[in-house]
Amino acid sequence: GHLYGVASLTALESATAVAAPTAVCGVLLAASLVIRNPDLPAARALRDRGTAGALMRQLLLPALLTPVVVGAVVIRAERSAVFDPTYGQSLLVLALTVGTTTAVVLGARTAARGESGRMAVIEWARLQHVLDTTPVGIVELDAEGRRMYVNAPWKQITGVSDHTQLDLLESVHPDDRPALAAKWRDMVTAGGTFDGRYRYLRPDGSISWVSSHVAPIQDDLGDVTGWLGTVTDITESVVSQQKLEESELRYRSVVSAMAEGVVLQGPGGVILTANEAASELLGLTADQLRGLSSVDPRWRALHEDGSDFPGDTHPAMLALATGKPVRSVTMGVHRADGTLVWLEVSSEPMVEAGGDGVEVVTAAVTTFSDITAARVATRALARSEEQFRSAMEHAPVGMAIVGLDGRFVEVNRALCRLVGYDEAQLLGRGFQQITHPDDLLADLANLKRLTEGSIDHYTMEKRYITRTGELLWVLLAVSMARDDEAQPAHYVAQIQDITASRAEQQDLEHRAMHDPLTGLANRDLLMNRLDLAVARTRRTGRAAMVLFCDLDRFKEVNDSLGHDVGDLVLITVADRLRRVVRPSDTVSRLGGDEFVVVAEDVVHESEQRALADRMRAALDEPMIVSGHTIRSGASIGVAVARPEDDARSLLRQADAAMYRAKARSRSGYVAGIASVSD
Repeated sequence: GHLYGVASLTALESATAVAAPTAVCGVLLAASLVIRNPDLPAARALRDRGTAGALMRQLLLPALLTPVVVGAVVIRAERSAVFDPTYGQSLLVLALTVGTTTAVVLGARTAARGESGRMAVIEWARLQHVLDTTPVGIVELDAEGRRMYVNAPWKQITGVSDHTQLDLLESVHPDDRPALAAKWRDMVTAGGTFDGRYRYLRPDGSISWVSSHVAPIQDDLGDVTGWLGTVTDITESVVSQQKLEESELRYRSVVSAMAEGVVLQGPGGVILTANEAASELLGLTADQLRGLSSVDPRWRALHEDGSDFPGDTHPAMLALATGKPVRSVTMGVHRADGTLVWLEVSSEPMVEAGGDGVEVVTAAVTTFSDITAARVATRALARSEEQFRSAMEHAPVGMAIVGLDGRFVEVNRALCRLVGYDEAQLLGRGFQQITHPDDLLADLANLKRLTEGSIDHYTMEKRYITRTGELLWVLLAVSMARDDEAQPAHYVAQIQDITASRAEQQDLEHRAMHDPLTGLANRDLLMNRLDLAVARTRRTGRAAMVLFCDLDRFKEVNDSLGHDVGDLVLITVADRLRRVVRPSDTVSRLGGDEFVVVAEDVVHESEQRALADRMRAALDEPMIVSGHTIRSGASIGVAVARPEDDARSLLRQADAAMYRAKARSRSGYVAGIASVSD
């Protein structure tokens, strides 16, 4: 109505003044109705997203402009007297009708084509979404094998993002390309399909294993126009399979290289497989072992005590029956050649889940090692230990096993007798508690060297303190016992009582170095002490002196009263000299009536004179011997050591000084001088 009204009003020359306002009002009225009533069919048509809406939106502008344009053309034609108004109106109506019909038809076709294209786009988008969400890679190839299309999973599997016109083998692993190219040629030639496994080399250097299927795409005439392929990522399964194969290979290698025998036993204890060590230990080949069972009587199995070992109690049979491992069972088995071999056997059950979820024992892995030599060694060791303990218990000398902490671990009866403790009391003590304190440090030092391995044994003389507090001199011999890894285990000690022999030795040593009559040091001990004194004088600069003493009128005593009285006089003189000298001084008898005193650290002359005066005063006092009063007196010669002196020269100086004192006046002393001749 709008279009016809506008065209009619515009075509009337006399009504031109009202045509434009009427058209404008009509347009405004229509717009007002559409805006105020959005549910009107015309409004819904304009908003429609389908074909009708598209058609309405396409015809809106031509519908508004065409009447005006056509009307203007008709008016111009009328003014130019081309035709009269009636003909012009008819022409206008006809033109509008034809134009509108043509526009509607063209618009409908355009809309139909747009809808069809839009639907195709939607369908392709949906298909691509399905292809991209499938876990399988899809690739379309042209007839020459160039990639035309790939989905997202294919890109993810191969790592290739730009696929346009790439060659079929472009991203295939170089090692797989020759074989894949040959299969492609065979497939193209035969026009068939392809199934296979190969690798893609991804741009980042990683490898993807795929399983691929390729089939031809044919047109209506049956000609191949392309190829459609699928690839499935099997990297994880391939890697797992490779690891499994490597693991099995390692397992077989380990089992084959094991020194222990290993057999796999199925139901009934039947041997399924065996390694080389098992064949060697049992004296049968792997083929001969296969099919034998634990209950076979040819094994003639034995317990450790020599009794029969029933087959149904074999570790493998117990593991199969109970589903629990059986470990470290010792059994003897007769080999094929009849020899007896002792084995330590263990068996582990292999359990699998059954159909009802209950675990089922399907087999047992049995391992065994040859302990024949170890068994012989163990028995020998046991006999040796028994013999050692018997010898230790009945040994005439003390014996003990001492822990690294010094505590007694085992002791024999002889040691208990020596120290006065019973076995229980000793086992609760350490050797340190019964060792004399003055000997402990030396003993500990020896133990330290023994533990460190710098020595393998040591002997020493030491003193024990017995239960009653007496001192017991012993000869101690200690060695180290070590474990299988050469680590210290304990000490083995032998203790021999040497108290009596040591006393005898000390007595002999004393006699060898002392005067038998007076008990004073003899000449040998004197010279030893004098050598030490002279050496200390040279080293420290502190003076040492020698006092040579000879009794006056001693010969008269012997001649008048006899040698027995003379001996008593000598003993009395020795006692008096001991009393007047210092504890550090040495008093000796050279022989006859000659005595020598060695004194060290006498720095001042006053000290020297004081010592000589004490000696002279002690010997000047009368002696009552066997009822006789004897006045003897003595002549004393004194010599002080100088750096150039030695023991013999110093003694000669003192001797010479003594003779000068005797020549001048008896019962006096004279200090030594530079030389004897003086």
